[in-house]
Parts: sequence; structure tokens; C-alpha cells
Amino acid sequence: MVRVFGYSAEHHDVELASALEQFGKIVSVTRESVTGFPTVTTGIRRVKIEMKRAVPNFLDVIDATVQCEYEGVVRVCRKCGAQGHMGANCETPQCVRCGAYGHETCEAACPKCGEDHDVRACKKRTFASIVGEEEENAVSQAATTTEATEEKSEEPVTAVEEVASASLETSAEAAGPVDEVPATQETEQDNHVEDNKVEEKMDATCDRPKRKRSPRGKKKTSPVAPASTPRAAVIVQGRISGWFPVARGVRQGCPLSPLLYVIAIEPLLQRLAADTRVKRTVLPVGPPAVPVFGYADDITIVVPDVASAARALEITEQYCEASGARLNKHKSAVMPLRDVRPPEIAEVPSVSETRMLGFYFNREGPSARNWEHVAEKVETKTADLGRLRCPITAQATIIRTLLIAIISFSASILEIPASVKKRVEKSIYRFLWPGAPDKIRRVVVKQPRLKGGLGIPDLDALARALHVQWTLRAVECDMPLTRTLTLFFLSTRLSAFTQQPLPHTAPRAGTPLAFYSAAAADMNLIRATFTEPPREIALKTMLSLLTPALLPHLHRELMTAEKPTWKYLTAHFLDARRASFMWRFVRGILPIKRRTFVSRSSGLVDTCPFCGTAETSTHIFQDCVIPAALLERLRDLFGLPGIPFQTIRYFNPMPGEARNQFALALAEISYQVWVARCHAAYNGRIPDLMEVKNKIRKELWFHLQRERRHLGRKKFCEEWRPMIIFE
Repeated sequence: MVRVFGYSAEHHDVELASALEQFGKIVSVTRESVTGFPTVTTGIRRVKIEMKRAVPNFLDVIDATVQCEYEGVVRVCRKCGAQGHMGANCETPQCVRCGAYGHETCEAACPKCGEDHDVRACKKRTFASIVGEEEENAVSQAATTTEATEEKSEEPVTAVEEVASASLETSAEAAGPVDEVPATQETEQDNHVEDNKVEEKMDATCDRPKRKRSPRGKKKTSPVAPASTPRAAVIVQGRISGWFPVARGVRQGCPLSPLLYVIAIEPLLQRLAADTRVKRTVLPVGPPAVPVFGYADDITIVVPDVASAARALEITEQYCEASGARLNKHKSAVMPLRDVRPPEIAEVPSVSETRMLGFYFNREGPSARNWEHVAEKVETKTADLGRLRCPITAQATIIRTLLIAIISFSASILEIPASVKKRVEKSIYRFLWPGAPDKIRRVVVKQPRLKGGLGIPDLDALARALHVQWTLRAVECDMPLTRTLTLFFLSTRLSAFTQQPLPHTAPRAGTPLAFYSAAAADMNLIRATFTEPPREIALKTMLSLLTPALLPHLHRELMTAEKPTWKYLTAHFLDARRASFMWRFVRGILPIKRRTFVSRSSGLVDTCPFCGTAETSTHIFQDCVIPAALLERLRDLFGLPGIPFQTIRYFNPMPGEARNQFALALAEISYQVWVARCHAAYNGRIPDLMEVKNKIRKELWFHLQRERRHLGRKKFCEEWRPMIIFE
């Protein structure tokens, strides 16, 4: 087994196997993955090979040097190739002239360009600049040859032109009137022959090698220099700029790339919209009827008949010939909206269901496959992320950001079926409570963090808030078709989204669409909570207002009698472990045998490992030896008469000043006491008071330094005054 390091993840394994074939028979090539995450690769290849001769330690593959490691490999230096040392400790001299190892200097030419200078002084040239120079040299050489030929044979050329003109006139007279010329039909083979003759003349003029062709006339791909340097010009405010050479393209992922593509595809969209042979589909809202919708490189054409679809594809092919673009027919499809036989146009397959901008559609509308795809994706993600073993607040953050983002895309325009909601929530809460039933009711977990929940959105409330948000955007959209369609289907419910009356001449549906009726009802519910109509409502605010309220019998589970100060219990200056511990502590779900709201379990300890008395929450965090000494020190720092258990667990009541410091210190004391208790109960090692105190000091210092870097010196001093725990 050979492990290959430094081989790019973008390169194919076949190229690596080809490079290693000279050393033996390749059995398989696999990629290593991170332990516990089979879908996350490390970039290291494992090559199973029946070795006939030793594979070197370093090997050149494509444009990179890879490192091969296996049992018995002879290790050499990556720089000089010698044995006995590694590249980091290499002392072999390197030539300042040619860059080779083994000598200090020489008089050799530059190994890159062959000129007389050091390799470090060689200017790096891109592929585009090299090709551009070769093209300019070829064009200038061809122009010089043409000028010399014209000077030598000026008179014979004139004579030939006169003879040719006379021959053309004679032929025209002999042919008679144009109407009497017999009709001829130009075939595709004739066009192909003429194209071949034209290209052969261009090859001869530009001194290009003659290209070989297959018997059917198709070109065989071969590296051929273009006839001239590609040039371009842009139109700025109606004026055409000067011509400039096109030297390079845009890198993948560049922010400018989408804008440039929109500019490049715009001529095709304008041509499709202006062509009269591409008929429009009559919409219920009346004109204007737009036959084409474009979003980046995805184009959707809606036409009433097959002839219009064929004409649209013909225009697209013309655009491809002119621009060099290519229509991907494997990803294109024709979907009939009526109950007719699916036609096949220009080799584009016909389907009964297609995907547009991430959504699956059929003749009936959005397909049920959309939510099936979402459910499968959520299940896959939760299965992979479940191996992380994160604290519960970190798990809630992953759900709110990563998993909810997958659902939000489809929920923005589609209603969530009950079966899909049940399936998705099952995956989410299995990730939140791995290997155990729900320890806290879901309706409590869905509450905001400031109300004692984890802020996991309710899927129904999320979909309703997204429907309201996108309906608002469509009503205020500056695109005429989007706004007109929305106003048409809103009909009499328009007053919920705008105060502007709908003109009587504007068409409207007799009955509002069910989607927009529900969105209008939710919008009225949201507006009823404000005394004055707000200009803009954030999605987070709408989600909070649409989340169902808790029932009265669940108030005991929220423990409202103690009134926990959630602002400090899950504050931003507590990391995920401390915040998760405090949330579990308040909720009463720490693994203690004698705990509130939880049935007893035989697998939990019953007595305190420090003093042997009955173990309860009050004893662990207040009455035992270690927490009592630590709380006494905290009481002296803040000048308090005492710290009751209610303050330790619920952070209520709090001191009058330096509440951030008090909350941070108290949370750290409780957390380290719990860690020490777990070590004593399950590992058999009982930490002493000094060890726990030093750990608390160290962690407090880390927390304060992190806050100082995050806030800055000035803001940190303002928020953390007076400095009490800094001693």
C-alpha cells in the first residue's frame, strides 16, 4: 500500500495510476477520509499496487511533485535528492544561476527561457501572453509576405481582375433574366464543401498546417493557432470603445464572473424576446407576455406550440455559433404543459418532469420530489454531523444555520407537507438528543434563547414567515411581470400588504390563491402587534410572532417561578460548553440520580464521591467542600452576604454591579465543580481544591483575553468595569 501526499484533489486518480504503472500493477486507488467522517477526505491517496520495482520517495505527476510513503521506502531529501537528511535540514548548496543543487554557481543559460540571465530574474509569462506573442509574430510575418508579393505583382493582378469581371458579365448575360434561372436547393453537404474550401484558403494564407478530416467531413481536433489575435470592444453610454486584445478569462468563483455572463447572455434573451416567430403564451394578467425567463446560465422558454420551441432552439444555436458558447443538450429538456405526446426538438429530450432553479416541476406544478430531496439531504447531514459530539448549544446553532437553510429554500415558495415535517423534525431532534428520547419538550426547545429555549425554529412558523416575506418582496418588486402576477393572485387580499389601491382596470383573480390568502392572514396577525405600521419587518421578528405560544400547563416546565436570567445564563461571553452546561443545569437534566423532574436511573451515582453524603444538586454545587470554599471567595470579592442556591442555578438575584464578571465567574465555578465531580465519580481520581481553583483562574483568564480581542481595548474596559475578578 503506497500513500501519496501532495496530489491535488482536482486531478483524477487515473493520471496518478498511469504515473505509477511503471512500478507495478495498480489494483486500486482510494482516498483517505477523516476518522468518523467518511464523506470528508484528507487529500491523501492510497494506491494498492503489486510492486515490481521500488517506487521512489518523490515522483513527478502532471505538474506537481508528490511524496510516496510505504513500508521500506528509501527516504531522500525533497530538494537535492540525497539520502540521510530531509528537506528542512538540507545543507546542499544551490546554484544561484540555474537553481540546481550540488554547486554554487555556473554559466548555464536560464532553464525556463534559454536566455542569458539568472533563473530568479526570469519573468514569468502566462499561457495567454505566450500565445499572444506567437499570434502577433505570425500575423506580422504574414502581413510582410503579403506586402512584398503585392509590390512584385501589381500589374498582373489588375489584369486578372479585369478578365474576371468580363467573364462574370458574360456569364450573367448568357444566363438571361434572374426569373428564368432554374431553382436550386442548397444542401448541407454543399455548405460543408464550401466551408472546407474557405477554411483551406485561410490555412494557406496564414501559413497554418492543413487539418486532417474524417471521411464524413467532421473536423479532427488538433492544436491550431488562430488566424488573428482575438479582440473585443465595449459600448459605454452608446459609444463604442477602441478594440483591445482578449488575453485571459475570468477565474472560477470570481465575483465579476456572474455579471460578465449576464452581459454576454443578454443578446440571446433580446433576440428571443424580439423574434415574431417565437409565439407568446397568453397569461391571465394580459400583456406584456414574455416568452423567456433567464437567470444566469439557466433559461426557461414558455411557448404555446412546437414550432415556436423549434425556432427558439434555432436562435440559440445561432447564438452559440456566433459566441462560441455551447448548448448542453444533456441538461436541457422539453416538457409539455398539456396532455399531448412529448415532442423531441433538435435532439433535446422530452420529459414529464424537469428541474428549474433548484425546483422540480411537472404539468401539475411543483413536484412532490422537492420535499423528498430536502428530507434526504437533511437526513444525510444529520448522520454526518452526529459524529461531532458537540455541546447542545452548538448543536442548536448547527440546526439554526446549516439544516434550516436547506429547508428554507423550498419552504420559501412551497407548503411543507405533514409527512415531510414529521420526517425532518425526527432527524433534527435525533441529532439534538442522540441515542435517547427527547429530554425537553419540543415546544420548549423552540422558544427563543432569552425565553429559555434553544431558538430552533418551528417549521410551520418558518414557512409562514417566509411566505409573508417573499409576498412582500413580490408586491414591491420593480419587475412588471412578477408584480403583476402577484397582484392578480392576491386579488382582494392586497390591502394586507400595501396601502395603495389596486386600479379598477387591472385584472384580478375571482378568488385569491390559497397560498396568498394564508400569507395575507399571517400578515394581518403580524401587523396587529404593532401600534404603527413598520416600514420593514425582519424575518426573525415575524418568526417570533408566528411561533405558537406555550400552553399554561407547560409553564412549570419553563420554571417561571424562579425566573431564570437567561440573558446571563447563555450570554455571548460563555463558550458553547459553559452555556450548554448552564442550560442543562437550569433545565434539570444533568446526570444526577436525585434530580428534579427526572426519574431515577440505576446507572447514576447516589452518594457524593468527596464526602460520602447523599448527592443532590444543592449538595454538589453549594454544600460540598470544594464549591463552598470557591463560593466564599466569590462572595468576598463582590462584598455579598451570601450566594443562595437560587442564584447559583438561575442567576437570580444578581449583584448590582459587574454582572458580567459575576455571571462569568459563577458559571466557571459551577462548571469546574461539575468536571471535578465527574472525574471523581467515574475515573476514580479526586481533584483537590487547589487544582480546581487554578483551573478556574486559567479559564477565566482565557475568557477575558478572548473578549478583549473581540471587543477591542476601549469597549472592553467600558463593558467590564469595575474590574473585580481580574485580581
